[in-house]
Amino acid sequence: MRGIQAHIIERKAEAQTLLELIDEVIARPNSVVKAAVLKSSHVLVLYNAIEATATEILERIHEIISQEKYSDLSPELRKLWTEFFFCKQAEKRRFDNLEATVRGDARFPQLKDFLDHINLYSGNLDARAINQVLKRYGLGVISTPNQHKLLEIKNKRNRIAHGEEMFKEACRHLTAKELKSFQDACFDVIDSLLEQANEYVSTRKYKATVINGVPQPSGPPDATR
Repeated sequence: MRGIQAHIIERKAEAQTLLELIDEVIARPNSVVKAAVLKSSHVLVLYNAIEATATEILERIHEIISQEKYSDLSPELRKLWTEFFFCKQAEKRRFDNLEATVRGDARFPQLKDFLDHINLYSGNLDARAINQVLKRYGLGVISTPNQHKLLEIKNKRNRIAHGEEMFKEACRHLTAKELKSFQDACFDVIDSLLEQANEYVSTRKYKATVINGVPQPSGPPDATR
C-alpha cells in the first residue's frame, strides 16, 4: 500500500495548492467569477481524490485475493465470487465457472474485470457508499467526525459533471473556510480508508476462518442461483 500512500500525499498537496490559490484570487478585485470557477475545481479535485484512492485500494486488494481459491476466501468474498461468476454470467458460462471453482482452478477476478460485471460506485461515493462497499469485502467501516461532508462534495461534483450547474455557479457561495472543512473531511476519510485496508491485508481478513485445518464455511456456490 506504500504507492497508494504516496499518491494520497500528492493529492493532499494538490488540493492545498488549489485552496491557497483560491485564497489569493478572492483577495483580488473583480475576481468573483475566477474564484467561483476555482472553487468548483477544488471540489472536483476532492471528489476525484476519494474515488481514485478507493479504486487504487480495491485494485490492490483484488491483486492479493486473486491468488486465493474459493474455499480459502472469507464469507463476504465468497458472496462477491458467487455474484461475479454465477449471477452475472450466461448459463453456459455459469456451469463452466462452477466446474473451475470445484476443481480449484478459478481465481477471484482483478478489479477491472470485476467492474465490467458489477457496479460498485461509479460517481456516487460518499461516506455511506464507501462503507457499503467496505462491508461487501469484509473490511472495517470508516468513522470520522465530519464524513457527512462527503455527501455535499459528491452532490456538487455530480451537478457539475452532469452539466446541471456551471463551474462559475456550483460553488460560488462557498467560503475558503468551508472549502477547507471539505478538504479536511475528505482526507480524514481517505486516511481512514487506507488504514482499514492496511489492517485488512496485514491481518488477512480476506481469508476464510480455519477450524481443525478446514476453511469455514465449506462447499462450492450454487450455480443455479
